[in-house]
Amino acid sequence: MTSRAAVVAIGLCVVVFSTLLGKDIWTDEVLHFALGSLDSTLEAWKTICRSQDINHGQTGIYMILDYWLLKLFGASRFWLRFPSFLSGFLLVFAAVHFFRGYKISPRWQIWGLLALYAQKWLMTFVGEARPYLPLAATAVAALAYYSRASDERGDRATRFLGYSGVLIGSIMHPYFAVCWGFSALLGYLLVAKRKNERPSVVSLWRHLNVPLCLLGSALYFGVGQFTWLSHKFGGGLDPFEYVGHGAQFFRVFVNAHFGFMGRLGMVGFLLLALFLGFFLSRQKGPRFIIGQICAGPGALMAGAFFLSLFVSWASWRSGYWILQRQWIVSFALVPIAATWLLANVESRLPLKFRSIFFGLTLVVILFQGAPWLLENVSSAKLQFTRKPRSYSEGAAPRTTDEFVVIANANCDQGGPVWPIFKKFY
Repeated sequence: MTSRAAVVAIGLCVVVFSTLLGKDIWTDEVLHFALGSLDSTLEAWKTICRSQDINHGQTGIYMILDYWLLKLFGASRFWLRFPSFLSGFLLVFAAVHFFRGYKISPRWQIWGLLALYAQKWLMTFVGEARPYLPLAATAVAALAYYSRASDERGDRATRFLGYSGVLIGSIMHPYFAVCWGFSALLGYLLVAKRKNERPSVVSLWRHLNVPLCLLGSALYFGVGQFTWLSHKFGGGLDPFEYVGHGAQFFRVFVNAHFGFMGRLGMVGFLLLALFLGFFLSRQKGPRFIIGQICAGPGALMAGAFFLSLFVSWASWRSGYWILQRQWIVSFALVPIAATWLLANVESRLPLKFRSIFFGLTLVVILFQGAPWLLENVSSAKLQFTRKPRSYSEGAAPRTTDEFVVIANANCDQGGPVWPIFKKFY
């Protein structure tokens, strides 16, 4: 098997073994599932638009896709989550394309894909019918596009990532605007550094691809006018209820972003930083260290932290919960930045130490990814061995939890989404 084929095979496995086929529908997914009982696309869209009090911050596009999929294929967990499944492939493709743009070797591309897989807080959303994984995938796609100069985007893969990332991201999630701006600006600065060019307004304008920006902006605000822009959340929630205050918030924040390092978490990253400090101190000097090894990956990692803190601030300001899933774009960017950094370090190690360095870091990733793999295998086994649950229609469900139970019974039995879900909204 060639190295390129190995990267492709690992990428496919990363997505397929993240689907959690047997995982039951949960509360948030019922918001999507119930739409499958409605009679027309117009009725579904009107329901989405008037339910922004419970579908807070949703553009509604993922939900309308689910309506069509449920109408076409019937009650099914897989088809309900199919947009996230496809987004997983987009994420993997975009990450590999980014790596190749910076001449990262195939074995480190594989390491990067395994790091994404080990980032459980990221890949668990391959198996969830919510717009979080599409947000992460389109943000990485936009980064892969904008990390190439305007005269380097002639190939189909780069154009596909740029247009799919921007256009799909613009209609999938309100947070995409911030991620898009970050990807465009960071990509521009990376290109300017690589080409030793002084940044200017003219070159930035050329780099942005103005027609694409105009089209993406029109979609972003056009869709938003019907859904999230037309509704203001009332607030009143404790933003730190699920992440804690002070030192607890810091621990949750750091360990979530470095989840791909497993139990080592922040400690493992600090040990890695000490090693890098020792290694870099033996190089030519500070300018060489920052310019050749750390600048790009460091900027990407710092930007990832900024994005997470920004969306946390937005939740705090609106009186909404700060949730780890809101940081999902950074959960993708941090492993990508770490891969880039470690590949840069390895390329400057003596040849006799390179395989040892790669092997040690690979063990950490495999150790963290193994439990996630076993969880997916168990979930798939459950999907194909459990007996379908039954439901006898009686009194109308009174709580969301009751609707969750009925939705899972509906998926077990198949067929159309049951009419009782018309009562959900």
